[in-house]
Amino acid sequence: MAGNYTQVDHFRLNSKMADSTVARILDSLRAYNLLLVDVHLNNIRPGTRYGMQAKTTALVGDLVATGKAVVTVFGNVYSLDKLTSSADTGRHERAIEQARAIVMPYQLTDFTEDLSAQLIFGAIGASGKLPVTVNQRFRLGDGLMIQPIGRLKYTIPEEVGIDSRFLTQRVDSLVNVGLTQKAFPGCVVQMAKDGKVIFRKAYGKHTYDATLGAEPTPVQLDDLYDMASVTKVSTSTPALMRLVDEGKFNLDGKMADYLPFFKKSNKANLIWRDVLTHQARLKAWIPFWLDTKNPDGTWKPRTFKNERSNRYPIEITDSLFLFKKYPKTIYQQIRDSPLNEKKQYVYSDLSFILYPQIVKRLTGTPFEEYLKMTFYRSLGATTLTFGPRRYYSLNRIVPTEYDSLFRKTLIWGRVHDEGAAMLGGLSGHAGLFGTANDLMKLFEMYRQKGRYADQQYISAKTIAEFTRYQFPELGNRRGLGFEKPSFTYTGNAPRSATKDSFGHSGFTGTFTWVDPDPMFNLSYVFLTNRVYPTRNNNKISALNTRTDVAEVLYQAIKRGLQ
Repeated sequence: MAGNYTQVDHFRLNSKMADSTVARILDSLRAYNLLLVDVHLNNIRPGTRYGMQAKTTALVGDLVATGKAVVTVFGNVYSLDKLTSSADTGRHERAIEQARAIVMPYQLTDFTEDLSAQLIFGAIGASGKLPVTVNQRFRLGDGLMIQPIGRLKYTIPEEVGIDSRFLTQRVDSLVNVGLTQKAFPGCVVQMAKDGKVIFRKAYGKHTYDATLGAEPTPVQLDDLYDMASVTKVSTSTPALMRLVDEGKFNLDGKMADYLPFFKKSNKANLIWRDVLTHQARLKAWIPFWLDTKNPDGTWKPRTFKNERSNRYPIEITDSLFLFKKYPKTIYQQIRDSPLNEKKQYVYSDLSFILYPQIVKRLTGTPFEEYLKMTFYRSLGATTLTFGPRRYYSLNRIVPTEYDSLFRKTLIWGRVHDEGAAMLGGLSGHAGLFGTANDLMKLFEMYRQKGRYADQQYISAKTIAEFTRYQFPELGNRRGLGFEKPSFTYTGNAPRSATKDSFGHSGFTGTFTWVDPDPMFNLSYVFLTNRVYPTRNNNKISALNTRTDVAEVLYQAIKRGLQ
């Protein structure tokens, strides 16, 4: 449960371990900023030591002495007496009362373990008081009143008035249709209402068949997916919102104001508000990789080599590397591309490719580091990252497509989008990977008007501005960066989605949606790899799986209100 909130490493110590083993573990703990020490007692009945050995007491004392320990004692409350004021060590600074906090769930069960973790991370509050006096340090009535601070709580649908059987059966049915018809090999679905996660389920496999000699891997809740265009509202858009708050970015400014390279281009006077709503006349996309090939299929000079070198450092695949200065060619192609004739809605990737440059220019911080430092780390969304192969094994990353045209290999742990791949896997339009749970944290922050876990990341005013319809009078349904429901139902959003709702879909099959309307107050994430083994499979859209599954949550909420 603790791992749902942040990156957690697990260690197990017990009284039977050799002293050298214990010393090695204690030494390794020096690198951590917080230690969650769980004392699992095997006897909750009154007794001489309540299941504790003298060595257990000493271990707890050593961990408390680090000054970084939150101690949770799963056992009889009188066991505190054996951990107080150096009962065994004779050293007050090693006593349990020197811990940063103490949690007493009394019993060791799955429920008390889950809830203790949720309490520590601020998802739930605490109002309990000691029912007895243990000693002079722990007396009858002692206990801190703790209020929740807005992190996701993990609970059951009934807590928010939803019938779990209705919800599960309807979601299972829709997802299983998709699996049976091979619209996608597997997926993760996560749903929350009022900041409470009420549904989390993994379905299917990573692939339909053996991948690189291994049998298909069952999907797990903590698998990382390629977010595709969900990247736009998970990287570029929150960065711009923060810059708007800081007065560094003007939505009604011109493109050349923030991209001096564009001053003498046909895009110099484009207004960012039009750009972010996809009505600035930008082309939908540019197949950058095609321009690297000669008519006979060979690579042009200063494009690709089959071995890495200082001149060719950008890794596209294990055996394909791009010339180090080629990204400048991509930016030049965007700058020189023609504009569409009419100012009307045309969904475009091009501006989002440029936002990392803007963020670095305005903040002095590289795009990925800015996102992790400003949002992801403190949100606990630690899996949200570009280039996941740097941090995670392939068995946790879901493969996407077998690219038979450009890269001639299975795309696995590298960005699916060709343009983002040529930018080193890092772009503002594609390239972000992560888990459903961590993506939901970011979108919960949006739902909570820019606030999460007692921290204001983006002002409520800016959230409202970016998530409203900007040009409904022109028939443009977009917010600033965000997708919103069509004015007449087209399947781009759940049928019951309100005018205040927003989200985004991704080419690989990803989808996320938030509806802050008080009646629904929901967050939803659907992650899949529908492009495996080929992008020609568009059954997920034909079936409307992603939005229909979200609609089940709307219907479940409505049923609960009847």
